[in-house]
Amino acid sequence: MLQTVVSIVLPVFGLVGVGFVLGWLEFFPEGTGRGLENYLHRFALPLLIFNAVSKANLPDEPNWELWIAYFAGMYMAWALTQISLRSMGHERAIAVIGGFTAAFSNMMLIGIPLVVSAYGDEGLIPLFLLISIHLPFAALLATVMIEGEGAGGKAAAVARTFAGMLRHPILLGLATGLAFNLLDLKLPAVPDRMISWIAESAVPCALVAMGLAVRRTGLGELSGALFLVAFAKLVIHPAIVYGLGHWVFDLPPVWANVVVLIAACPPGLNAYLMALPYPKAVPLASAGVSLTTGLAVITVSVWLTFLLAH
Repeated sequence: MLQTVVSIVLPVFGLVGVGFVLGWLEFFPEGTGRGLENYLHRFALPLLIFNAVSKANLPDEPNWELWIAYFAGMYMAWALTQISLRSMGHERAIAVIGGFTAAFSNMMLIGIPLVVSAYGDEGLIPLFLLISIHLPFAALLATVMIEGEGAGGKAAAVARTFAGMLRHPILLGLATGLAFNLLDLKLPAVPDRMISWIAESAVPCALVAMGLAVRRTGLGELSGALFLVAFAKLVIHPAIVYGLGHWVFDLPPVWANVVVLIAACPPGLNAYLMALPYPKAVPLASAGVSLTTGLAVITVSVWLTFLLAH
């Protein structure tokens, strides 16, 4: 069991560590990390999703239980963290970003490599079903909660968020892949092979990019709020999702385990990016991403050991 867990987790977080060390050594010119992130988010990851979804055996109808199990757990962890931060005296923007950081898993840069390593292609379908609504719903809710109190301010925030989602490369890759799948369309052999090669580059590049990003954002000052966010993200969030996925809903075993594994992932850079318009919330978000990514080597190993044993 231990050997299996190590063989799954260590390569994933090992490459994150490689990226961190390369950033620490200043091995690449300044801006390389952001350039790699652009390559991933605008090109490689959308093609990875397109390639997988266009060829997958999709379920006949949406699995509402999968979405409810994951997103109910996500919003419960968010709410608990946000309420706790407000009770500690933090202002609204910090509390909202803290809740977002405690609930928003890094499905792309950490989740995909982890799920592929643990469950292979079988685990990608539930993961892509989560990805399809994860970013839009989470980003929309966070933006609306932080933006102006007036209806006009919130309406404008909703409009901006939806407009951004319609142009999001990840969602475009997902939508195109679904269209190809449902219409039974096939690419010619040459472009299909080219896309497959690009898709294969996404996983290792994503992990190195995450390491570079953690080095760039840094840990900052440790605080009670930071440890609260880390505990909520790595322990409370997956625990709630486990209870819903295994005890409340009758999900297929692999699907039930995938949602827990995704909930156990550290937050992605979107937590940091969401905080940028609100300077007081940036230290908590950036430190939250860095601390949880480091601790996740241990906590993800524990969760995966537990899931494989059950």
